[in-house]
Amino acid sequence: MNKKLFLFTIFLFLFHLSVYATDIDLKNKIISVPSISGYGMQGFTTVDDKIFAVFINGDDSKSIIKVWNINTGKEIYGKIYSSLGHANDVTYNSLNEKIMVVHGGGSSLVHVFNLEYEYLYDVDFSLPIRSLTYVPSVNSYVARMVSTGYYFNDDFSLKSKVPFLANMIFSSDVARQGWSYYNHYIYYATWSWIRYGGDGSNIIHVYDMSGNEVDYYHTSDDIGELEDVSFYQDKMILGFNSYNDTIDFYMEDVPEIVLDEEETEDIEESVKEPFPYGYIIIAYGIILLTVAILLYRKKRL
Repeated sequence: MNKKLFLFTIFLFLFHLSVYATDIDLKNKIISVPSISGYGMQGFTTVDDKIFAVFINGDDSKSIIKVWNINTGKEIYGKIYSSLGHANDVTYNSLNEKIMVVHGGGSSLVHVFNLEYEYLYDVDFSLPIRSLTYVPSVNSYVARMVSTGYYFNDDFSLKSKVPFLANMIFSSDVARQGWSYYNHYIYYATWSWIRYGGDGSNIIHVYDMSGNEVDYYHTSDDIGELEDVSFYQDKMILGFNSYNDTIDFYMEDVPEIVLDEEETEDIEESVKEPFPYGYIIIAYGIILLTVAILLYRKKRL
């Protein structure tokens, strides 16, 4: 009996860790170009039927903007700019037709471009933005600091001083990348940083508009560093600095998200202090492991 209970406990723990995980099988590569010597791709976004991406050099002192047509895969624009910082993320405001590049690196600045890819001005979000996405249905922004997320109005002022997302717990080897809003969810790209002891795995975390993580997706560990995620029509676009010295973009189906309860889609009602789901999950895992260890020791005795 103890043996069965022990095995069942282990099964529950492993099931809890894996039940939400879905592998995204990368099949549809739409763009593959040689890496730019001395530069790495950072944030990107989709602007109508185009991909707008920013590359930076080693000390963030120079930047390159590249634009490709999604349907043909052809580059239609490329230009060297002065520093855009680390350019950790990019978003497109479809209402005012402005492209916004996050400076990153602890800065609160976001660089604004027009549809001719000309630099216009900087805006100050008053907090150190790391990831940024535009929510067209309510004409608002969702921004990530290091481990918290806030709603901003269209004039870049905070909707609330209380973060809607505050439990983004990751290990020290995880590189935190860009995120993007799509169909009432926020998709957040991360990469397990090999140089700092990670295994090279890429995970896309999915949050609802109340800050709860509702799902997460894996991609192939051997393909490269996932830099950002964006969307085109009803497809997900993933961009990588590959391990083969290429820049690769894939366009795949968006995995279906199934919820037990009806999701609140009103962003105004979602601005509230988040429930600490992350800590509860960790505590639950510790309890299950402790029970398993105690049962195993009891059996040996």
